[in-house]
Amino acid sequence: MPKESLIAIFSGRLEKGKGLETLIEAWKKISDTKLLILGEGRLRGYLTEEIKSSQLEDRVTLIGWKENIKDYLQASDFFILPSLGEGLSNALLEAMACGLVVITTKIGGSEEAIRAFLYYLYHDLLFTSLDLQDMAIKESGSQSQPFSR
Repeated sequence: MPKESLIAIFSGRLEKGKGLETLIEAWKKISDTKLLILGEGRLRGYLTEEIKSSQLEDRVTLIGWKENIKDYLQASDFFILPSLGEGLSNALLEAMACGLVVITTKIGGSEEAIRAFLYYLYHDLLFTSLDLQDMAIKESGSQSQPFSR
């Protein structure tokens, strides 16, 4: 896929409740970003037809199921999870672990994961004014953190 445009990625089951119908509807209005959809499920046929009938083949690609999605995540600019209901999504955690920007619905485990990540960043990056020891601790800790900034 050409890298001149942004690349969004979804990975997960292609099932009702994952918000994929809404995602495809939204992509009809988005012209400058490619969407990769990784996964399999009962909605695959519907999604294939909807992509074709909406003439989105040049912007939306159904990849199918992949055992190791790390390469796809690392080649993407952001991860999108439009689920209508979710526990703590492994796909969301994988995307965050790869340092991707995450766009997700404000539900259950997704919201908790984002809040925890932001809390982590907030407390990792701020130090007490004029406290050089605190600043040194924050700086040395930031070099070993799993998330890229």
